[in-house]
Amino acid sequence: MFRNVLHYAKRIVIFIMKVVLAVIPKDQNLILFSAWFGKKYADSSMYMYEYLLKSEFKVFWYTLDKTILEDLKKQGKPVVYGKSLMGLWKQLRAKMLVSSVQFADFNKYLLTRCIYFDLDHGFPIKQSGFEINDSTKKTESFFKLLCLFINYYMTASSLFVERIIERCWKLSEMQIVKCNKPRTDVFFDEKLRIGNNSIVDDIKAGKRAIVYMPTQRSCGKVPINIRKIFNLKKIDDFCKENNAVFIIKKHFYHKDEKEDISEYSNIFDITGEMIDTQTLLFQADALISDYSACYIDYLLLNRPIILYAYDLQEYLVSERDLYLPFDKNECGFKAYTFDDVLAQLQFLARNNWNDGMEKGRNTIRKLYFSDNLSFGRAREEIKNIIGELLLKKYKADWGNEK
Repeated sequence: MFRNVLHYAKRIVIFIMKVVLAVIPKDQNLILFSAWFGKKYADSSMYMYEYLLKSEFKVFWYTLDKTILEDLKKQGKPVVYGKSLMGLWKQLRAKMLVSSVQFADFNKYLLTRCIYFDLDHGFPIKQSGFEINDSTKKTESFFKLLCLFINYYMTASSLFVERIIERCWKLSEMQIVKCNKPRTDVFFDEKLRIGNNSIVDDIKAGKRAIVYMPTQRSCGKVPINIRKIFNLKKIDDFCKENNAVFIIKKHFYHKDEKEDISEYSNIFDITGEMIDTQTLLFQADALISDYSACYIDYLLLNRPIILYAYDLQEYLVSERDLYLPFDKNECGFKAYTFDDVLAQLQFLARNNWNDGMEKGRNTIRKLYFSDNLSFGRAREEIKNIIGELLLKKYKADWGNEK
């Protein structure tokens, strides 16, 4: 009973705040950007922020991390601290807010009479938290409440992606912006990669890089134990024999799980390091992943992928279901044990790092990336879309794909 009272009281307070704060005039040219709960300077929102720094728009990066705050200040980039009076004021005045993790990137209780543009942090390959929440109806109603008095938009890179978003988030077609993710521009523009990941350049030193990037388990509550998942001695020996290095980069939720593997000369754990994930993908000659959306980005590079599903059944039961059944995903070699992984790595080494699975990768790529997209120009296109959204003139469709 008490919980129900709190539940409805919270919603009443939010509704009243939305009404009261609506009287604050908006700066029609002011746009705030943020990412990953305000704790990272990364992802598509970062690329759009930097692209618009010299535009006609007034842009600020919104952060809850004081290290990021000071770093951006030193670089002379406009930034505000989310817990300061100025940060709160900027959010209230901004006509548009651009995020990577939906409402979690800003103060969700101060949203009213604005445009909320979620560029999202991944492609939909598995159920979202919105779908697997134990109290889905309450979650859905709370989402609708937060959307009250704002214009909410998400992005889709294909008709397949759009259909998932419509079904999952109950958004209308007009709320879904047809575009690629700005972060994919990194694959096509060398200037965006220069100086990003010197630590990885030093590790590679002319060698092949095998990068392991798994998705999170239970929002970081279930550790990813590398020593149990891989036989590190055999991986190290393989790298020595084939002029390669093995690089581990766990999910943001596991950023504090960096492991001591100093006994191995060709294995490196860069979890928690300040690096650019997209540049890391470009630096990878082969990617080992599982149910992480990072392999969707990687499809644009058409390089070998190993999907290592050591806990597939457990994951499907205790974590999330997959939109694309694992056994039907032909974008890369499927491995269920470490021996499967090692066998495929040895196959790659024998065949000049060509896995012969280009056809399967192309099939999955077309599922997630419309042929109507302009690859390498996402930031330019989204700048124009932002202008249209601010002027309420945005219209788009998938053309003949429908």
